[in-house]
Amino acid sequence: HQGLDAFLDCLRQAVAARGLPTRLYVDNAKVYRSSQLARIAAAIGILITHTPPYQPEGRGKVERWFRSVREQFLANLDPQRTLSLLELNQRLWVWIEQVYHRSEHGGLGITPLLRWQRDIEHVRQLPPAADLRRLFFYRLNRLVRRDSTFLLRGQFYEAAPQFAGQTIEIRFDPLDLSEVEIYFQGERQAIARRVDAVINAQLPSLKPLLAPAPQPTGINFIELLEQKQQSLERDHDQEHDEDKDQTKNKD
Repeated sequence: HQGLDAFLDCLRQAVAARGLPTRLYVDNAKVYRSSQLARIAAAIGILITHTPPYQPEGRGKVERWFRSVREQFLANLDPQRTLSLLELNQRLWVWIEQVYHRSEHGGLGITPLLRWQRDIEHVRQLPPAADLRRLFFYRLNRLVRRDSTFLLRGQFYEAAPQFAGQTIEIRFDPLDLSEVEIYFQGERQAIARRVDAVINAQLPSLKPLLAPAPQPTGINFIELLEQKQQSLERDHDQEHDEDKDQTKNKD
């Protein structure tokens, strides 16, 4: 999932910053043939075009981009300093905005930023009311277990009891799994949150709670223990009294 998660997060940020592209030109890697990518692209009006297979020249544009990143960005990082992934991404975005977009592009003859600004009136933007984050939510079907939980990426989430045994649709941000939206028959129902699988498994099921109480047998386990304890105490007291009597007789 990580490759697709990262790619869609990058696309989402690009759409937020520069608007909707008409076409997305990608190769034939599994990530770019994902059903999630196809659905999201269709929902926001982006046509996906794949490079012809076994024709590496069709990927020349992205290979040139990788070269620019290696020579102009990575080569200028401090090799003595270890960066977190977040710090590395922050520096990459700064380099893209301040250097790459403002440097003359060989294929364009001008800077990428100036080329974008020339046609800014043609740039498609999402409607103001559109929720970009939710447009990029993944959608999957899940069968709710008898204990009203379902599994997502190794974590259990809790649904309402009425969905036990039912198949629901879940929608979620793959980079933030703290909350998952539940849909049933096309209608949004609730928010599912992660549960502790160990605690959930220890909860009593409904069936034993509703089972009829067993008929009394006349034997109460706790009372038997109490009687045994009382008997031990009496025996102990009796032995203690006998020891005292023997001591007096010796005197």
